[in-house]
Amino acid sequence: MATVEVAAARGASLLLGMHAAPAENRGMIEHHAAVAARHGHRPDTAEHATAHLAFVADTDADARAALHRSLPAWLAATAGYVRIDGSAGPRRDPEHYAQQLLDRHPVGTPDLCVQRLEKAAATSGARRLMLMVEAAGDPDRTLDNIHRLGTQVLPRLRR
Repeated sequence: MATVEVAAARGASLLLGMHAAPAENRGMIEHHAAVAARHGHRPDTAEHATAHLAFVADTDADARAALHRSLPAWLAATAGYVRIDGSAGPRRDPEHYAQQLLDRHPVGTPDLCVQRLEKAAATSGARRLMLMVEAAGDPDRTLDNIHRLGTQVLPRLRR
């Protein structure tokens, strides 16, 4: 929560990571608002952004399989990252963490992706949703995913 407090004290918005569920993000946004108010800032909840793993396929199983092939290895490769303060990040089992991300994020049919993105926005209060679209690890699949998000998911969220 220390970085939330630093941002709030300065009137800066938050970029909330993929690891947290929408309700956890809501808690951080509410904490940010309380700290910001103590520092004379009037933050707008909608100014915050949340990050989401996003992948569209014809079936939920196809989407999960496409990401499950590459995601655990990618997550394992991030284990050596060191935070700006020099501390090590959380140690997560890449296989288990991949399953958590697939269960929580818009990975599946267009209907499932719309449902999960709507829930994330409604629950957290954030209106800026950043989508990580390249997790399948293949340039052609990434381009197809971007196309499908842009034609089958995002237009339904703009209504």
